[in-house]
Amino acid sequence: MVPNQPLLLTVVTFLPLLSVAALLLLRSDDHVWIRRIALTASLAEFAVSLLLLRGFDSNNAVYQFTEYHRWIGDSIPYHLVVDGISFFLVLLTTFLTPLAILCSWQSIRENVKGFFISLLVIETAMIGVFLALDLFLFFVFWELTLIPMYFMIGMWGHERRIYAAVKFILYTMLGSILMLVAILWLYGLSGSFDLDVIQQYLAATLLPHTTELLLNRLQQPEQVSRVEMSCQRRYRINKPRLVRARHWLGSVPGGAGNHPDTLCLECHQGGRERIER
Repeated sequence: MVPNQPLLLTVVTFLPLLSVAALLLLRSDDHVWIRRIALTASLAEFAVSLLLLRGFDSNNAVYQFTEYHRWIGDSIPYHLVVDGISFFLVLLTTFLTPLAILCSWQSIRENVKGFFISLLVIETAMIGVFLALDLFLFFVFWELTLIPMYFMIGMWGHERRIYAAVKFILYTMLGSILMLVAILWLYGLSGSFDLDVIQQYLAATLLPHTTELLLNRLQQPEQVSRVEMSCQRRYRINKPRLVRARHWLGSVPGGAGNHPDTLCLECHQGGRERIER
């Protein structure tokens, strides 16, 4: 059984922000205590993240330390989890942050307060990205990483730092817009931003034909093109439709039951060419 430790992920995620509040209370020229508080907070964050080692079950391939609360209505929950990938990424983040602070101990001499505040905000945002299972919450954390990164590049970078900062924000914002469109499309398809719900929906529901064809084309472009050409030659069809094979392989011995993820191109005159995913 996976142990349940309430609010551990929330503490790991937002603990750096408490130190940000403490840094805001200090004078901007008090560089000594700004550095000390930032380093102490990052070490405390690393120590708290080590608690995940005590409760994480590496033999259980499920989401662990789950925290689920209603956030915005019924569609956008506050949903944090840990799996085998995010577990190591969180530990790596909390381990590297104190090292980053030590490396910049003497090299950052201008606007020291703003630099360490930005660094700690990035730590919170990165951990949130790794732990969020709700796509809307994931997007919020993702965008939160971009703002301090922009200022860190533009204010503490080297030559052409303004150019690099503007280029960084343009490229990342473009990617963020595309990602937001994809998230909204998944919400319109499944009615939820929760990734677990979306995965269950996609596994149990037939997608539109054009969507299935596009996804399979991205995975196996050569096979799809070859089957399309075969259907066009045999049945004179210009736009074959892609459907899940389990809807028609039921009558074939060993068909849909043994190959639930098999995809096929359904031609209008009944000819079918299967593509093994």
